[in-house]
Order: sequence, then structure tokens, then C-alpha cells
Amino acid sequence: MYKTVIIMICVSILLVTSNLLLKSTVIHFKTGIQLTSILKFISDYKFWGSILFTGLALILWLYILTYEHISVVYPLISISYIFMTLAAYYLYDEKITSNQIIGIGLICSGIYFLFKETIKL
Repeated sequence: MYKTVIIMICVSILLVTSNLLLKSTVIHFKTGIQLTSILKFISDYKFWGSILFTGLALILWLYILTYEHISVVYPLISISYIFMTLAAYYLYDEKITSNQIIGIGLICSGIYFLFKETIKL
């Protein structure tokens, strides 16, 4: 099970990285969606990097599904909410609200209760 948790952390990091790359790519749309902005978007290396990271996450996800029950591993994707909140705080100076802290705490609690017997925490 430790292997599964580590792989799911990698999946979450890949998905967060993919979305951060997309966030930095959509800057081309600040002036509105036009043909030139669409061409800039699809020719941006960050857009293609995002596709690459999403593809890598998919490959790891498919690997996990070959040996784990989806009901066991799917809740672990919620780890990405934690990583994204922290990344947005550090990279985009977004504030972390008390509601977000409570939500992150609930996510951590949920993961703990789902896996406490499996991992013997």
C-alpha cells in the first residue's frame, strides 16, 4: 500500500504541475479569445508540457488501477488539492483562507480514516 500512496502522490504532483503550466499559458487569453491567441496558446511549450504531465499522470493512474480497487485509490487524488493550494500560495501569492485550511484538514482526516487500518498509522 505504501507503493500506491507514493505513486498517487506522484500522480497528484504531475496533475498539479500540468494545471500550473496551463495557468501560465492562458495569459494569451487576457485580451479575449482570438485566432492569434489560440495559435499562441497551442504553440506555447508550456501547453505541450501540460499535456505531457497529464499523460504521465494517466499512465501512472492506469498502472495503479491494474492492482488496486478504484474505491481505494480515488480518494488519494484529493492530495492534489493540498499541493495546488500550496503551489498557488508560493507561485501566485494567493492567500490561504481559514476555510481552505479547514478543508485541507478535512482532506487529511479523510485520508487518514480511509487508510488507517490498511497502512497501520
